[in-house]
Amino acid sequence: MRLLGRSQITGASRSGGDADREAEVAELREAQVDLQLSRTFEAAGGGGEHLTFLTRKRDGFIYKATWREQFGFVPGLDARGRWRLLKATPSQYLLRCGLANAVFGDDIQLYAIAQDQAGDSGVPSIITSQPFIVGTPAAEKEIAANLKKLGFEALPAAAHRPSGLHDVWCCRRDSLVICDAVAGNFVRTPTGEILPIDLPAAVIPGL
Repeated sequence: MRLLGRSQITGASRSGGDADREAEVAELREAQVDLQLSRTFEAAGGGGEHLTFLTRKRDGFIYKATWREQFGFVPGLDARGRWRLLKATPSQYLLRCGLANAVFGDDIQLYAIAQDQAGDSGVPSIITSQPFIVGTPAAEKEIAANLKKLGFEALPAAAHRPSGLHDVWCCRRDSLVICDAVAGNFVRTPTGEILPIDLPAAVIPGL
């Protein structure tokens, strides 16, 4: 709860400094429990931000643990004023999870703060659960139409994606920016809904 209190709107547009990060990691250590998911869960792969796990008796959820001594990414501006993904502090990561719930109807829940699930880095993992969504890949046109329906508009492509694809979107009424909004991060459910999966998000005033 203290970490969520640190998620001040005024700091959401930039990656937290080293001092901020170290202070928050120290708070995570205070809440850390002894839990190694690989002992009782099945590994389900991983990506740039998370290691993923499933229960042996499928419970309809997927469990995600931050790894590589970092806490995912959030959208922000670099020194040249270009959109890009910036390394998040723990509080920014938790705020991002809350935004996914509030804006896109996800159900991300905090499961545990535990030791690094990928090794012995000494940096705790934030472990969350969310419903496992069954679906098929969504087309870029479908994604764009769905985001516009939710009140988003496209911003210039992020600097790390020079193809020109509109992967950065903002909802000005809520000062909300999402990044990495590409086909691989959306699914079409059997009922036809277009749902995002783990989009980096931040509240950035003054858009």
